[in-house]
Amino acid sequence: MLFAKRGFCGVSISELGRACGLAKSSVLHHFCNKARLYSAVLDRVDESLESIEESVLNNPGDIQEKIRSLIASLFLWSAEQPEHACLVVFELLELRSRERKPNHWNLAPAVKKFLKLIEEGQSAGVVYECEPAAVLELILGATTYRVLSEPVTAAMVGKPYGSRMQSKLNGDVMALLERAIIQ
Repeated sequence: MLFAKRGFCGVSISELGRACGLAKSSVLHHFCNKARLYSAVLDRVDESLESIEESVLNNPGDIQEKIRSLIASLFLWSAEQPEHACLVVFELLELRSRERKPNHWNLAPAVKKFLKLIEEGQSAGVVYECEPAAVLELILGATTYRVLSEPVTAAMVGKPYGSRMQSKLNGDVMALLERAIIQ
C-alpha cells in the first residue's frame, strides 16, 4: 500500500491508480480526490482499531487487565497489520503540516474510546494520573514504533535477530509500558 510506504503527501493519484491497475480518471470517478481516497483508507484503519477496543472491553478481567489487554492488543495489531501501523504514524506526523485539515478526523472514534478506557483506569486508581492523551500517545507510539523500527533494532542489537529476539524485545517493551502506565 503506497500510503503506508510514503504517506498522504508522498503519493499521487496517478501512482495509486497504477498500483491498482486503474487509470487516474477511474480512481477520481470513485473518490473525487486523493483526500477522499485517503479518508476511506483511514476509515478502515479506524475500524480495525475499534475492533481492538471491543475485544478489550469484552475481556472479563478488571480495569487493570483491560489496560494490559489494550497494550498487548495494540502490539499484536501493529505486528499483524504493519501497513495500518504505518498509516497511523504517517497520519500523526502529516496531519500538522497538511495544507487542508480534515473537517473530521477519521481516527477519532477509536481514539476517543481508548481515551475513555484510560480515564476509567485513572478513576479506578490503576493508571497514573496525567493527561489521558499522553498515556495513549505513549502506548500508540511504543506499539507502532516497535514494529516499524525492526530493521533499526536489528542493527542496534548487532547479533542474529530472529523471531526469538523479536519476541523478547516485544515482551520487554510491553513490560516497560505497563510499568510506566499502571500503578
